[in-house]
Amino acid sequence: MRNNKQSAQTNYEASWLFNGNASEDIEIHFFDVNDTGIIDVAYDYKTSKYTSSDINAIHSRILHMINQIIENNDILLKELEIVNYRNYEKAKVNFCSGTNIFYGKNAQGKTNLLEAVSLFSSGKSYRRVLDRNLINLEKDFTKIKVLFESYGCEKDAEILINKNKKFIKLCGSNLRKTSEILGVFKTVLFSPEEMYLVSGAPELRRNFTDMLLSSEKPLYYSILKKYYKILKQKNNYNQKMDGKV
Repeated sequence: MRNNKQSAQTNYEASWLFNGNASEDIEIHFFDVNDTGIIDVAYDYKTSKYTSSDINAIHSRILHMINQIIENNDILLKELEIVNYRNYEKAKVNFCSGTNIFYGKNAQGKTNLLEAVSLFSSGKSYRRVLDRNLINLEKDFTKIKVLFESYGCEKDAEILINKNKKFIKLCGSNLRKTSEILGVFKTVLFSPEEMYLVSGAPELRRNFTDMLLSSEKPLYYSILKKYYKILKQKNNYNQKMDGKV
């Protein structure tokens, strides 16, 4: 399957692959090894249970689903639920498909709601605070949950933070690393703090650019972590060598 973004058209190139291994009934594999946008679909199935017509019907259904995903690639936030989050003990917000506006007096927690939503973009607060600072001062944990529609499918995500650790779930499954949430739930946030991107230190602009690229290409975040690890090792080595001179 080839996705031609420039012409806004989707062209499908289907080919049959068989790796020689029989499966239980049927196995369907998707490959995009070089991140080219061309997806190979491979089918391993028992001929005693499936005919070529059956596989063709399955293949047509898969192509239809992929096409629906491409055509409905907007993310729609439907519900936010927070427990013990900053000044909130418990709150639930339902969103409409159009523009949603929070209004009220100062220090009521409007920005806290936006912060809670943006957590699911990177797993971290855009305010650059420690995770434990998100917990209500009188509580030991906080839980934030969102229900959203992505690529035409309804999904949910949950972040649980206690005094010592953070746990993230996506559709009920635990994520091993915070970085695995990158690219799943994309948000664009502008706050007064963002003005420092213009007038503040270069480090702020680098961090902003790094997080933006990481949300689009999660692999970038993995490479970035390795880069900083190597850079730290190099600096430590140089310091040791300077001490011997």
